[in-house]
Amino acid sequence: MCAHKTIIRAIYLLDSYTLTGDVRQQVMALTNDGQNVEAVLNIHPFHTVHCAQMAEDFPQATFYGSSDIQSKYLKSIG
Repeated sequence: MCAHKTIIRAIYLLDSYTLTGDVRQQVMALTNDGQNVEAVLNIHPFHTVHCAQMAEDFPQATFYGSSDIQSKYLKSIG
């Protein structure tokens, strides 16, 4: 058998969430240390409390959400 490591090249995350512990390690391992996260789609307003942390974790990602999300949470980080 041939062993190989699979890295996903383009990731789109659904909603912001503060990643910690084992979950953070797994996400970072699957996304080339977060570099392959292209976008975060924020569709639930109650997840926006995590936008700033997600923007710090994935600074190259484009953040999508309603105009309310954009104006309240993302202007201060981007």
